[in-house]
Amino acid sequence: MPELKDKDIKIISADVPLKANLFALKKRKSAIIIDNRILNQLSDKELRFFIMHEYSHIRDNDPLKIQIASLCAIALVPLIVSILLDIFSLPNNAIAIITFVVLFVIVYLSGLAGAFKYKRHIELKCDTYGSKYVGKEDINNAFQQLVKLEVINHKKRGALSSHPSLNERLRNLDIAPEDERKN
Repeated sequence: MPELKDKDIKIISADVPLKANLFALKKRKSAIIIDNRILNQLSDKELRFFIMHEYSHIRDNDPLKIQIASLCAIALVPLIVSILLDIFSLPNNAIAIITFVVLFVIVYLSGLAGAFKYKRHIELKCDTYGSKYVGKEDINNAFQQLVKLEVINHKKRGALSSHPSLNERLRNLDIAPEDERKN
């Protein structure tokens, strides 16, 4: 790929255990790992979209950002609460304690949901970057191939999903999802 010619990024094909996948790693040496099933199923243009999507993760240092967001969601709220408990004493009546616990759970779950929303936002950003290199028809075909390989779940996503639904991804790229084209 000419866009990656002068970049220090390895593209590695492998047999990924369990289900087919492709992903980016950014350590000292950056790499894009592509399962052989995906390599065999996608055309060059379809593959180009996903390689550029993964390159966007590396270019923008998304793995680090995602780790920081996850760490904040998992550890920051309990840390702040423990500091606040040291400063202020825990109430001694049952209603106040229950209220405190309920509020803590709501704030904690909101933080987790926010981290997952941020991860989905990053995926949409990378899709947009990858879309600069191929046409919409190739992008749609690429996603449909990943659905066939069960890499992407085309059904609705949950609040704690790290990737947007297929329809969200297609709409983000101004591509009408298949179920909307039939209507």
